Amino acid sequence: LTRAVAGEGKELAGADGSEEVRRAALAALGRCAGVPLATFTAILGERRQPIAVRELAAALVAKHGGADAAKALAATIDDVLGDPAADERSVGLAVACTRGLERTGDTSHPVLVALGEAANEPLPAQVRAAAMEAIGRLCPEGAAPALNKGARDPDGAVQRAAHAALERCHR
Repeated sequence: LTRAVAGEGKELAGADGSEEVRRAALAALGRCAGVPLATFTAILGERRQPIAVRELAAALVAKHGGADAAKALAATIDDVLGDPAADERSVGLAVACTRGLERTGDTSHPVLVALGEAANEPLPAQVRAAAMEAIGRLCPEGAAPALNKGARDPDGAVQRAAHAALERCHR
């Protein structure tokens, strides 16, 4: 299953050419006990993987949970947001990683930084709103500046998410 998704080596040699097969193999791996987090994080971080495969990997990384999962998701958000070649398809990956961070429950500083970056313009409103929602569910220390900024966002969905988060966090 791992080979069908990720192949071998830097060239992903042996990975199936079909995105649907890769997703199905990855979903099956997600149901297997004992698959190490590193398997999912490697797929998540691989830019040559189709976006939909990376989105599923984000969900599986979040399912593993813990600080290492949160670190991998935060790093992927940073990578996607900093990628000059990123396009509108990358929005779904950024949202998946943001929601994944929320599910990990990690409130460490790197998580807050990644969510704060995702909450800023000129990123698409879907990413900013997802970041506000995640911050509002995690309520990490130091969240108030990001939430207050979101409350003034030009997009109504971002504003609503920020206001709801401010009510939940009281920080």
